[in-house]
Amino acid sequence: MPNTKLFIKGNLINQKNSDAFLIENGMIKKTGKTKNLLGKYKNLSEVIDLNNQYVTPAFNDGHLHYFYYSLLKDSIDLKNCESIEQVYNKIKSKAGQAPEDSWITVINWDEEQFGGVKKLDRYVLDKLSKNIPILVKRRCLHLAFVNSKALELANINKETKDPAGGKIVRDKEGYPTGELQDESIGIIDDIVLEKQRKRFKNILKNSAKDFLKRGITSIHTDDLGHKKYREDIFKSYYELANDKEIPLDITLQLRVTKKDDFDYYKKIREQTKDIKGLKTGPVKFMFDGSLGGRTAALRKHYTDDTTTKGELLFDKEKLEELVERAYQLDFQPAIHAIGIKAVEIVSKIYERMNKKYPHKNLRPIIVHASMLDDKLIDRVKKNNIVLSIQPTFISSDYKMADKRLGKRRAKSLYRMRSLLEKGIHLAGSSDAPVEDINPLYGIYASVKRKKPNQPQEKSWHPNEIIDIKKARELYTTGPAYQNFEEDIKGKIKEGYKADFITFNKNLFNIKSEDIINLKVRSVYKKGDLVFES
Repeated sequence: MPNTKLFIKGNLINQKNSDAFLIENGMIKKTGKTKNLLGKYKNLSEVIDLNNQYVTPAFNDGHLHYFYYSLLKDSIDLKNCESIEQVYNKIKSKAGQAPEDSWITVINWDEEQFGGVKKLDRYVLDKLSKNIPILVKRRCLHLAFVNSKALELANINKETKDPAGGKIVRDKEGYPTGELQDESIGIIDDIVLEKQRKRFKNILKNSAKDFLKRGITSIHTDDLGHKKYREDIFKSYYELANDKEIPLDITLQLRVTKKDDFDYYKKIREQTKDIKGLKTGPVKFMFDGSLGGRTAALRKHYTDDTTTKGELLFDKEKLEELVERAYQLDFQPAIHAIGIKAVEIVSKIYERMNKKYPHKNLRPIIVHASMLDDKLIDRVKKNNIVLSIQPTFISSDYKMADKRLGKRRAKSLYRMRSLLEKGIHLAGSSDAPVEDINPLYGIYASVKRKKPNQPQEKSWHPNEIIDIKKARELYTTGPAYQNFEEDIKGKIKEGYKADFITFNKNLFNIKSEDIINLKVRSVYKKGDLVFES
């Protein structure tokens, strides 16, 4: 006998003709008016009165790092530090209490906040602790800084070669300064991960509530970059999903650096075929760095550092060869590209692939695609490229972006309105732990284009502001389309999954400044209550 539930007396946001919906076995079977559906359907398993709460589809995060978000929850967080002295005191205090065999991990370093201090290095960190290893990650996660003890434990010295896609910054004599870029950070991460290896499953499980609390029931996560640990991480996800211990729909984004990686991903793609709540998604490639770290690849030099145009982490011919392998194996490709040079190269690669394989509808993705001129926007549209964007980067980056790029070039950043007007598919995401996981922060950034709680500040490039309805779609229908799920996720509609959330206020009818203060009241996944405040 089917499990049928009737939800009544709900204010369905932006749906004037419905205040009720019938769910059968986790799917929405019928929407309509309460009095009509109550009279029509009998022998219901349950009738749930929503008490005029405002109902909207559950949120979906199109790109993040769930495992690393979970892993870093116990780290020192510098987000709210107001001075460099406060940073130093936090780290020094933790080092003074830490057992000798422990590591100190620090997140959300951002030199723009801290009195003009440009960079950390081992010399600075050695003053805070010589005996306890310290790992400090920049907010973008593309730069990290370590002390001499960490370099010693990781066996990083003058002779250590740069890993593929990474750089160990050195002084004039060739000795490591303690600054690590991109894939070289993995050398340190490997040591930190080893200490947590037996706890991976619990680490993942214990963060699910954070996402439900914010109305998120689906995530797309890039966590399999460390080859030494990817089987352990995958196994943890697999067991949790198989045992129904994690109440989220999880799509794994599969990090690739060489052809051999495809063999592993073909295997786990087959393994997850019949596992509800877990699936493999796109293969993911890293192509450049970040704007904050001045490693995003530009056509011209950075305005505030004329010695660099950023870095390409892959030989472009090698990248194209790997992307073609993805096409041959029917893996959707997703490439991290932030700087305009990187975005241009990637869009041209996709254009060539689409011409070579015209019958493969893989919906190629550019993750971030932060910088785009009009010509690139046209190419993205022409080739049906999905852009996995992070609206909260606007709030976090706009002051820094003007410094890095100059005001004229910075106009090419985060052009959401221009992209949507061209009909380009955008999937909203947090890139957590880089940004806060709360989609309401991204929605706010999309409609205001500035930091929250700063009434005196003007919107940054207000011509790119989008309306609240389109901003919500970034976190509902956008990621669903990216994941080939647009027919079953992202709407309160017949034939769709009954994944929805309730608020006590109408998201579409409140002041913009109040968006970030809106609280999720309840979360339903496939019609079952999974969170209630």
